[in-house]
Amino acid sequence: MSLLSVLVDSREPASITGLLFGGVDKTVTELAAGDLLAMCDDGTVLGIERKTCSDLLNTLRDKRLYPQISRLRETTPWAYLIVVGTMYPGPKDKLWVEDTSGIGSRETGWEWSAVQGALLDVQEIGVRVVWAGSTLDYEATVLRLARRSREALQVPPVRDVELLSQHE
Repeated sequence: MSLLSVLVDSREPASITGLLFGGVDKTVTELAAGDLLAMCDDGTVLGIERKTCSDLLNTLRDKRLYPQISRLRETTPWAYLIVVGTMYPGPKDKLWVEDTSGIGSRETGWEWSAVQGALLDVQEIGVRVVWAGSTLDYEATVLRLARRSREALQVPPVRDVELLSQHE
């Protein structure tokens, strides 16, 4: 599996529109959903919504995240939210972030459990959550996602089941 071409949303910053994505054909245009659409050689279209940690919190506060990812999920079943930066729990369930803003590590005022719940909601909508440490890692993450196999997984049950009869 590999990446054939990408469409990058024209509203993305120059640090993103300037990425090479492995040298594939790239078009910068306004997208109706997502920040990047990646066409793969198996015919799959990957839809990606990119958020820095700060942007993720702002879109949660403004109630824009769920509509954004829902539109992305309607575009393709292979939808991803890539969070650029690092979040971690601090004392008393407070959320701390290190993101690409250059501010460094800081407490956000958000509860760790609330943000984790929101990310679970995103996954339950059908959009996978992936983390990237930086803008350069964002590009590498897109390339890794394009290379992943999308064949059906055969997963055995975790535990065998033995059904009992009424008498047992």
